[in-house]
Amino acid sequence: MIKFSRRPYYKRSFPRSRRPRWLSWRWIAIAIPLGLLVLEILLRLLFDFGDSQQFYGSDTPFINAHRLQFLTETGEPIAAFPDGGNLKIQRNFAVGFQLAGNQESKFWKINEQGFRDLKPVPLAKPPGEIRIFFLGGSAAFGQWSQSNTNTISSKLEALLNQRIAAQRQSPQTYQPDILPPYRSEQPKALARTPKIRDGQYRVINAAVPGYSSGNELAQLALQILPYRPDAIVVMDGYADIMLPSRATATEIPHLDRFLADASAHYSAQLNLAWSNWLGQLYLIQAPRRWFFPPQLSLAQQVLPVTQPDSLAQALPADDAELSRRITRYQSHQIQLAQLCSGARIPLLLVVQPEITSRPSEALSLKEEEIRKQLGNTYQENLPKAYARLASAATQLQQGFPKTVTVLNFYEQTQKFPTPAFLDPIHLESETNTAIAQSLYNTFLNLPAIKIIPRSPEN
Repeated sequence: MIKFSRRPYYKRSFPRSRRPRWLSWRWIAIAIPLGLLVLEILLRLLFDFGDSQQFYGSDTPFINAHRLQFLTETGEPIAAFPDGGNLKIQRNFAVGFQLAGNQESKFWKINEQGFRDLKPVPLAKPPGEIRIFFLGGSAAFGQWSQSNTNTISSKLEALLNQRIAAQRQSPQTYQPDILPPYRSEQPKALARTPKIRDGQYRVINAAVPGYSSGNELAQLALQILPYRPDAIVVMDGYADIMLPSRATATEIPHLDRFLADASAHYSAQLNLAWSNWLGQLYLIQAPRRWFFPPQLSLAQQVLPVTQPDSLAQALPADDAELSRRITRYQSHQIQLAQLCSGARIPLLLVVQPEITSRPSEALSLKEEEIRKQLGNTYQENLPKAYARLASAATQLQQGFPKTVTVLNFYEQTQKFPTPAFLDPIHLESETNTAIAQSLYNTFLNLPAIKIIPRSPEN
Protein backbone atom coordinates (compact mmCIF):
# COMPACT_ATOMS: atom_id res chain seq x y z
CA MET A 1 0.00 0.00 0.00
CA ILE A 2 1.36 3.35 -1.02
CA LYS A 3 1.62 5.90 1.76
CA PHE A 4 1.45 9.57 1.10
CA SER A 5 2.97 12.22 3.27
CA ARG A 6 0.47 14.22 5.21
CA ARG A 7 2.66 17.32 5.01
CA PRO A 8 1.24 19.68 2.42
CA TYR A 9 3.40 20.08 -0.63
CA TYR A 10 3.88 23.78 0.07
CA LYS A 11 5.37 23.00 3.47
CA ARG A 12 7.99 20.71 2.13
CA SER A 13 11.37 21.69 3.54
CA PHE A 14 14.07 22.93 1.20
CA PRO A 15 17.66 23.58 2.18
CA ARG A 16 18.06 27.19 3.29
CA SER A 17 20.58 29.35 1.51
CA ARG A 18 23.20 30.05 4.11
CA ARG A 19 25.55 33.10 4.24
CA PRO A 20 29.16 32.01 3.69
CA ARG A 21 31.04 31.72 6.91
CA TRP A 22 33.69 34.17 5.83
CA LEU A 23 31.02 36.89 5.71
CA SER A 24 30.01 36.46 9.32
CA TRP A 25 30.55 39.39 11.67
CA ARG A 26 33.16 37.45 13.55
CA TRP A 27 35.25 36.95 10.42
CA ILE A 28 34.75 40.56 9.37
CA ALA A 29 35.96 41.73 12.78
CA ILE A 30 39.13 39.68 12.28
CA ALA A 31 39.65 40.39 8.59
CA ILE A 32 39.59 44.22 8.81
CA PRO A 33 42.45 44.65 11.31
CA LEU A 34 44.34 41.79 9.65
CA GLY A 35 44.00 43.51 6.27
CA LEU A 36 45.17 46.81 7.75
CA LEU A 37 48.16 45.06 9.29
CA VAL A 38 49.09 43.47 5.96
CA LEU A 39 48.73 46.85 4.22
CA GLU A 40 50.90 48.50 6.89
CA ILE A 41 53.61 45.86 6.34
CA LEU A 42 53.46 46.29 2.57
CA LEU A 43 53.82 50.06 2.88
CA ARG A 44 56.81 49.66 5.19
CA LEU A 45 58.43 47.27 2.72
CA LEU A 46 57.76 49.76 -0.05
CA PHE A 47 59.42 52.52 1.94
CA ASP A 48 62.36 50.51 3.27
CA PHE A 49 63.25 48.55 0.14
CA GLY A 50 61.51 50.33 -2.68
CA ASP A 51 61.51 53.80 -4.12
CA SER A 52 61.32 56.08 -1.10
CA GLN A 53 60.73 59.19 -3.22
CA GLN A 54 57.67 57.53 -4.76
CA PHE A 55 56.34 56.76 -1.29
CA TYR A 56 57.11 60.07 0.34
CA GLY A 57 56.36 62.43 -2.47
CA SER A 58 58.65 65.24 -3.56
CA ASP A 59 61.40 66.06 -1.00
CA THR A 60 59.30 65.21 2.07
CA PRO A 61 62.08 63.41 4.03
CA PHE A 62 64.45 66.26 3.20
CA ILE A 63 61.99 68.90 4.41
CA ASN A 64 61.17 67.04 7.64
CA ALA A 65 64.85 66.50 8.37
CA HIS A 66 65.45 70.26 8.41
CA ARG A 67 62.32 71.35 10.25
CA LEU A 68 62.84 72.05 13.94
CA GLN A 69 61.54 70.03 16.87
CA PHE A 70 61.59 71.98 20.15
CA LEU A 71 62.61 70.24 23.37
CA THR A 72 62.65 71.32 27.01
CA GLU A 73 65.89 71.56 29.01
CA THR A 74 65.46 67.90 29.98
CA GLY A 75 65.02 66.80 26.36
CA GLU A 76 61.26 66.27 26.40
CA PRO A 77 59.22 67.33 23.32
CA ILE A 78 57.31 70.56 23.86
CA ALA A 79 53.66 69.87 23.12
CA ALA A 80 53.05 73.48 22.14
CA PHE A 81 54.79 72.69 18.86
CA PRO A 82 53.30 69.34 17.72
CA ASP A 83 54.14 69.75 14.03
CA GLY A 84 57.89 69.80 14.44
CA GLY A 85 60.43 68.06 12.25
CA ASN A 86 63.51 65.98 13.01
CA LEU A 87 66.16 68.59 13.88
CA LYS A 88 65.97 68.80 17.66
CA ILE A 89 66.39 72.19 19.31
CA GLN A 90 66.77 72.12 23.08
CA ARG A 91 65.98 75.03 25.34
CA ASN A 92 68.95 76.49 27.18
CA PHE A 93 68.65 79.42 29.60
CA ALA A 94 72.19 80.61 28.91
CA VAL A 95 71.94 80.94 25.13
CA GLY A 96 68.16 80.69 24.58
CA PHE A 97 68.29 77.33 22.82
CA GLN A 98 70.82 75.04 21.20
CA LEU A 99 71.04 71.98 19.00
CA ALA A 100 70.52 68.76 20.96
CA GLY A 101 73.60 66.56 20.90
CA ASN A 102 74.02 63.16 19.28
CA GLN A 103 71.38 63.33 16.55
CA GLU A 104 71.64 62.29 12.95
CA SER A 105 69.67 62.10 9.72
CA LYS A 106 70.44 61.20 6.14
CA PHE A 107 71.35 64.85 5.53
CA TRP A 108 73.18 66.01 8.67
CA LYS A 109 74.98 64.82 11.79
CA ILE A 110 75.15 66.70 15.09
CA ASN A 111 77.90 65.60 17.48
CA GLU A 112 77.60 65.21 21.23
CA GLN A 113 78.47 68.88 21.85
CA GLY A 114 75.62 70.05 19.61
CA PHE A 115 77.89 71.12 16.73
CA ARG A 116 77.26 70.11 13.11
CA ASP A 117 80.36 67.95 12.98
CA LEU A 118 81.01 64.30 12.25
CA LYS A 119 83.21 63.80 15.32
CA PRO A 120 83.18 65.03 18.93
CA VAL A 121 85.24 68.09 19.82
CA PRO A 122 87.32 67.46 22.95
CA LEU A 123 87.72 70.40 25.28
CA ALA A 124 91.47 69.87 25.34
CA LYS A 125 92.90 70.78 21.95
CA PRO A 126 95.08 68.01 20.44
CA PRO A 127 98.67 69.00 19.61
CA GLY A 128 98.97 70.57 16.18
CA GLU A 129 95.23 71.26 15.80
CA ILE A 130 94.21 74.72 14.64
CA ARG A 131 90.57 75.37 15.58
CA ILE A 132 88.27 77.74 13.77
CA PHE A 133 84.71 78.06 15.09
CA PHE A 134 81.97 79.05 12.64
CA LEU A 135 79.01 80.79 14.32
CA GLY A 136 75.73 82.10 12.95
CA GLY A 137 72.16 81.18 12.12
CA SER A 138 70.57 78.85 9.61
CA ALA A 139 72.60 80.05 6.60
CA ALA A 140 75.87 79.42 8.45
CA PHE A 141 74.50 76.10 9.72
CA GLY A 142 73.81 75.06 6.13
CA GLN A 143 70.03 74.77 6.29
CA TRP A 144 68.73 72.69 3.36
CA SER A 145 72.24 71.39 2.56
CA GLN A 146 72.32 67.77 1.45
CA SER A 147 75.12 66.80 3.87
CA ASN A 148 77.65 68.16 6.37
CA THR A 149 80.29 68.27 3.62
CA ASN A 150 78.19 70.74 1.59
CA THR A 151 78.37 73.45 4.26
CA ILE A 152 80.65 76.49 4.18
CA SER A 153 82.57 75.34 7.26
CA SER A 154 83.35 71.91 5.81
CA LYS A 155 84.47 73.38 2.48
CA LEU A 156 86.70 75.92 4.25
CA GLU A 157 88.29 73.17 6.33
CA ALA A 158 89.04 71.15 3.19
CA LEU A 159 90.70 74.15 1.49
CA LEU A 160 92.94 74.89 4.48
CA ASN A 161 94.08 71.29 4.86
CA GLN A 162 94.70 71.02 1.12
CA ARG A 163 96.96 74.04 1.46
CA ILE A 164 98.90 72.37 4.28
CA ALA A 165 99.28 69.20 2.20
CA ALA A 166 100.62 71.27 -0.72
CA GLN A 167 103.09 73.11 1.54
CA ARG A 168 104.43 69.83 2.87
CA GLN A 169 104.63 68.22 -0.56
CA SER A 170 106.33 71.14 -2.35
CA PRO A 171 108.05 73.33 0.26
CA GLN A 172 110.31 74.88 -2.40
CA THR A 173 107.36 76.74 -3.95
CA TYR A 174 106.52 78.55 -0.70
CA GLN A 175 108.31 81.19 1.32
CA PRO A 176 110.76 79.83 3.90
CA ASP A 177 110.23 80.33 7.61
CA ILE A 178 113.65 82.03 7.77
CA LEU A 179 114.99 84.20 4.97
CA PRO A 180 118.32 83.30 3.30
CA PRO A 181 121.38 84.86 4.96
CA TYR A 182 122.37 86.72 1.78
CA ARG A 183 120.29 89.79 0.99
CA SER A 184 120.58 89.17 -2.75
CA GLU A 185 118.66 85.90 -2.33
CA GLN A 186 115.92 87.32 -0.10
CA PRO A 187 113.78 89.00 -2.83
CA LYS A 188 113.61 85.71 -4.71
CA ALA A 189 112.48 83.90 -1.53
CA LEU A 190 109.84 86.55 -0.79
CA ALA A 191 108.47 86.26 -4.34
CA ARG A 192 107.22 82.77 -3.53
CA THR A 193 103.74 82.03 -2.19
CA PRO A 194 103.39 82.82 1.53
CA LYS A 195 102.90 79.89 3.89
CA ILE A 196 100.27 79.46 6.59
CA ARG A 197 100.70 77.86 9.99
CA ASP A 198 101.33 74.16 9.73
CA GLY A 199 98.93 71.84 11.52
CA GLN A 200 95.60 70.08 11.24
CA TYR A 201 92.91 72.67 10.56
CA ARG A 202 89.49 71.97 11.99
CA VAL A 203 86.57 74.26 11.19
CA ILE A 204 83.75 73.51 13.64
CA ASN A 205 80.22 74.43 12.60
CA ALA A 206 78.65 75.77 15.81
CA ALA A 207 75.88 77.67 14.01
CA VAL A 208 72.28 77.13 15.12
CA PRO A 209 69.19 77.80 12.97
CA GLY A 210 67.39 80.87 14.27
CA TYR A 211 70.34 82.46 16.09
CA SER A 212 70.77 86.23 16.11
CA SER A 213 73.74 88.22 17.43
CA GLY A 214 72.51 88.02 21.04
CA ASN A 215 72.51 84.22 20.95
CA GLU A 216 75.94 84.17 19.31
CA LEU A 217 77.42 86.50 21.91
CA ALA A 218 76.23 84.27 24.77
CA GLN A 219 77.35 81.16 22.89
CA LEU A 220 80.87 82.53 22.34
CA ALA A 221 81.31 83.66 25.94
CA LEU A 222 79.84 80.59 27.65
CA GLN A 223 80.38 77.68 25.26
CA ILE A 224 83.02 78.40 22.61
CA LEU A 225 85.92 80.17 24.38
CA PRO A 226 86.69 77.15 26.66
CA TYR A 227 87.59 75.22 23.47
CA ARG A 228 90.49 77.65 22.87
CA PRO A 229 89.67 78.63 19.28
CA ASP A 230 92.43 80.02 17.06
CA ALA A 231 89.92 82.06 15.03
CA ILE A 232 86.21 82.86 15.03
CA VAL A 233 83.96 83.35 12.01
CA VAL A 234 80.50 84.85 12.60
CA MET A 235 78.08 85.01 9.66
CA ASP A 236 74.89 86.86 10.53
CA GLY A 237 72.89 90.05 10.13
CA TYR A 238 69.58 88.98 8.62
CA ALA A 239 68.06 87.67 11.85
CA ASP A 240 68.93 90.92 13.64
CA ILE A 241 67.10 92.94 11.00
CA MET A 242 64.01 90.76 11.39
CA LEU A 243 64.02 90.42 15.21
CA PRO A 244 61.95 93.02 17.15
CA SER A 245 64.10 95.43 19.14
CA ARG A 246 62.38 94.48 22.41
CA ALA A 247 64.15 91.07 22.24
CA THR A 248 67.84 90.84 23.06
CA ALA A 249 68.12 87.42 21.39
CA THR A 250 65.94 84.89 19.60
CA GLU A 251 63.78 82.83 21.96
CA ILE A 252 61.34 79.95 21.43
CA PRO A 253 58.08 81.93 21.12
CA HIS A 254 55.36 81.79 23.85
CA LEU A 255 57.12 78.92 25.61
CA ASP A 256 57.10 80.23 29.20
CA ARG A 257 53.41 81.15 28.99
CA PHE A 258 52.53 77.67 27.76
CA LEU A 259 54.63 75.77 30.31
CA ALA A 260 53.13 77.87 33.13
CA ASP A 261 49.68 76.41 32.38
CA ALA A 262 50.15 72.91 33.83
CA SER A 263 46.72 71.53 32.85
CA ALA A 264 46.99 72.74 29.27
CA HIS A 265 50.53 71.38 29.07
CA TYR A 266 49.48 67.96 30.39
CA SER A 267 46.52 67.76 28.01
CA ALA A 268 48.69 68.79 25.09
CA GLN A 269 51.29 66.17 26.05
CA LEU A 270 48.64 63.43 25.94
CA ASN A 271 47.39 64.65 22.58
CA LEU A 272 50.95 64.83 21.32
CA ALA A 273 51.68 61.24 22.41
CA TRP A 274 48.55 60.00 20.63
CA SER A 275 49.35 62.03 17.52
CA ASN A 276 52.94 60.78 17.47
CA TRP A 277 51.73 57.16 17.69
CA LEU A 278 49.30 57.65 14.83
CA GLY A 279 51.93 59.52 12.88
CA GLN A 280 54.24 56.50 12.98
CA LEU A 281 51.71 54.40 11.06
CA TYR A 282 52.48 54.28 7.37
CA LEU A 283 48.73 53.97 6.74
CA ILE A 284 48.50 57.53 8.05
CA GLN A 285 51.74 58.79 6.54
CA ALA A 286 51.18 57.47 3.00
CA PRO A 287 47.99 59.42 2.12
CA ARG A 288 49.39 62.51 3.82
CA ARG A 289 52.66 62.38 1.91
CA TRP A 290 51.20 61.29 -1.39
CA PHE A 291 48.36 63.79 -1.52
CA PHE A 292 49.33 66.47 1.03
CA PRO A 293 53.14 66.91 0.91
CA PRO A 294 54.44 69.53 3.38
CA GLN A 295 54.61 73.03 1.95
CA LEU A 296 56.64 75.57 3.88
CA SER A 297 56.12 79.29 3.43
CA LEU A 298 59.13 81.53 2.89
CA ALA A 299 58.76 82.76 6.48
CA GLN A 300 58.91 79.18 7.80
CA GLN A 301 61.97 78.42 5.68
CA VAL A 302 63.87 81.59 6.53
CA LEU A 303 62.88 82.19 10.17
CA PRO A 304 62.29 78.64 11.45
CA VAL A 305 61.98 79.62 15.13
CA THR A 306 59.79 82.72 15.16
CA GLN A 307 57.89 81.93 11.90
CA PRO A 308 56.11 85.26 11.31
CA ASP A 309 53.05 85.48 9.09
CA SER A 310 55.22 86.95 6.34
CA LEU A 311 58.78 88.22 5.96
CA ALA A 312 57.53 91.68 5.03
CA GLN A 313 55.67 91.92 8.35
CA ALA A 314 58.87 91.03 10.23
CA LEU A 315 60.72 94.03 8.79
CA PRO A 316 61.08 97.16 10.98
CA ALA A 317 57.88 99.20 10.88
CA ASP A 318 59.72 102.53 10.72
CA ASP A 319 63.17 104.09 10.80
CA ALA A 320 63.16 104.39 14.59
CA GLU A 321 62.60 100.65 14.99
CA LEU A 322 65.31 99.90 12.43
CA SER A 323 67.73 102.14 14.34
CA ARG A 324 67.02 100.25 17.56
CA ARG A 325 67.66 96.91 15.84
CA ILE A 326 70.91 98.11 14.27
CA THR A 327 72.06 99.55 17.61
CA ARG A 328 71.39 96.19 19.28
CA TYR A 329 73.35 94.39 16.56
CA GLN A 330 76.26 96.81 16.87
CA SER A 331 76.31 96.50 20.66
CA HIS A 332 76.48 92.71 20.48
CA GLN A 333 79.22 92.78 17.84
CA ILE A 334 81.28 95.19 19.92
CA GLN A 335 81.10 92.76 22.83
CA LEU A 336 82.04 89.90 20.48
CA ALA A 337 85.05 91.88 19.33
CA GLN A 338 86.05 92.72 22.91
CA LEU A 339 85.95 89.06 23.91
CA CYS A 340 88.04 88.05 20.92
CA SER A 341 90.46 90.93 21.39
CA GLY A 342 90.98 90.06 25.04
CA ALA A 343 91.74 86.45 24.11
CA ARG A 344 93.82 87.54 21.06
CA ILE A 345 91.57 85.63 18.69
CA PRO A 346 91.01 87.01 15.16
CA LEU A 347 87.34 87.59 14.36
CA LEU A 348 85.95 87.40 10.83
CA LEU A 349 82.62 89.18 10.83
CA VAL A 350 80.61 88.13 7.76
CA VAL A 351 77.55 90.06 6.63
CA GLN A 352 75.49 87.21 5.20
CA PRO A 353 74.15 87.39 1.63
CA GLU A 354 70.48 87.82 0.78
CA ILE A 355 68.62 87.53 -2.50
CA THR A 356 67.54 91.18 -2.96
CA SER A 357 71.13 92.19 -3.76
CA ARG A 358 71.35 89.62 -6.54
CA PRO A 359 71.40 91.31 -10.01
CA SER A 360 68.23 90.62 -11.99
CA GLU A 361 70.18 89.32 -14.99
CA ALA A 362 71.86 86.70 -12.79
CA LEU A 363 68.64 85.28 -11.32
CA SER A 364 67.48 81.78 -12.21
CA LEU A 365 63.80 81.14 -12.88
CA LYS A 366 63.39 79.81 -9.34
CA GLU A 367 65.09 82.88 -7.87
CA GLU A 368 62.85 85.17 -9.91
CA GLU A 369 59.83 83.40 -8.43
CA ILE A 370 61.24 83.83 -4.91
CA ARG A 371 61.67 87.56 -5.50
CA LYS A 372 58.06 87.84 -6.69
CA GLN A 373 56.81 86.03 -3.58
CA LEU A 374 58.69 88.47 -1.35
CA GLY A 375 56.66 91.41 -2.64
CA ASN A 376 57.51 95.04 -3.30
CA THR A 377 57.53 96.16 0.35
CA TYR A 378 60.19 93.61 1.26
CA GLN A 379 62.32 94.29 -1.81
CA GLU A 380 62.25 98.04 -1.25
CA ASN A 381 62.96 98.08 2.50
CA LEU A 382 65.41 95.24 3.08
CA PRO A 383 68.31 96.77 1.06
CA LYS A 384 68.02 99.94 3.16
CA ALA A 385 68.26 97.88 6.34
CA TYR A 386 71.27 95.97 5.02
CA ALA A 387 73.05 99.22 4.16
CA ARG A 388 72.71 100.32 7.80
CA LEU A 389 73.87 96.90 8.99
CA ALA A 390 76.97 96.93 6.76
CA SER A 391 77.85 100.43 7.95
CA ALA A 392 77.71 99.25 11.58
CA ALA A 393 80.00 96.31 10.74
CA THR A 394 82.50 98.59 8.98
CA GLN A 395 82.65 100.87 12.02
CA LEU A 396 83.41 97.84 14.15
CA GLN A 397 86.39 96.93 11.96
CA GLN A 398 87.68 100.50 12.27
CA GLY A 399 87.38 100.27 16.05
CA PHE A 400 89.18 96.91 16.27
CA PRO A 401 91.63 96.94 13.32
CA LYS A 402 93.90 94.26 14.80
CA THR A 403 91.10 91.84 15.67
CA VAL A 404 88.15 92.28 13.33
CA THR A 405 87.96 91.67 9.59
CA VAL A 406 84.62 92.37 7.89
CA LEU A 407 83.43 90.58 4.74
CA ASN A 408 80.21 91.93 3.27
CA PHE A 409 78.75 89.18 1.10
CA TYR A 410 75.51 91.09 0.62
CA GLU A 411 77.43 93.30 -1.80
CA GLN A 412 79.11 90.37 -3.55
CA THR A 413 76.17 88.28 -4.72
CA GLN A 414 76.86 89.22 -8.34
CA LYS A 415 79.97 87.04 -8.08
CA PHE A 416 78.00 83.96 -7.04
CA PRO A 417 77.19 81.18 -9.52
CA THR A 418 73.66 80.77 -10.88
CA PRO A 419 71.50 79.64 -9.16
CA ALA A 420 72.84 81.06 -5.89
CA PHE A 421 69.87 80.95 -3.50
CA LEU A 422 67.47 78.24 -2.36
CA ASP A 423 65.25 80.88 -0.73
CA PRO A 424 65.88 84.48 0.40
CA ILE A 425 68.94 83.61 2.54
CA HIS A 426 69.81 79.92 2.21
CA LEU A 427 72.44 79.00 -0.33
CA GLU A 428 73.12 76.50 -3.07
CA SER A 429 76.11 74.21 -2.64
CA GLU A 430 78.16 76.10 -5.25
CA THR A 431 77.47 79.37 -3.43
CA ASN A 432 78.76 77.80 -0.22
CA THR A 433 81.89 76.87 -2.19
CA ALA A 434 82.34 80.47 -3.38
CA ILE A 435 81.97 81.85 0.16
CA ALA A 436 84.37 79.23 1.56
CA GLN A 437 86.92 80.23 -1.10
CA SER A 438 86.62 83.90 -0.14
CA LEU A 439 87.02 83.07 3.55
CA TYR A 440 90.03 80.90 2.69
CA ASN A 441 91.67 83.78 0.79
CA THR A 442 91.09 86.02 3.82
CA PHE A 443 92.64 83.48 6.18
CA LEU A 444 95.76 83.31 4.02
CA ASN A 445 96.48 86.91 4.98
CA LEU A 446 95.49 86.88 8.64
CA PRO A 447 98.51 87.66 10.83
CA ALA A 448 97.51 84.83 13.19
CA ILE A 449 97.54 82.31 10.32
CA LYS A 450 100.00 83.65 7.75
CA ILE A 451 103.69 82.97 8.36
CA ILE A 452 105.94 86.00 7.89
CA PRO A 453 109.51 84.86 7.11
CA ARG A 454 111.90 85.85 9.85
CA SER A 455 115.18 87.62 9.28
CA PRO A 456 118.18 85.30 9.68
CA GLU A 457 119.50 87.60 12.41
CA ASN A 458 116.48 86.91 14.63
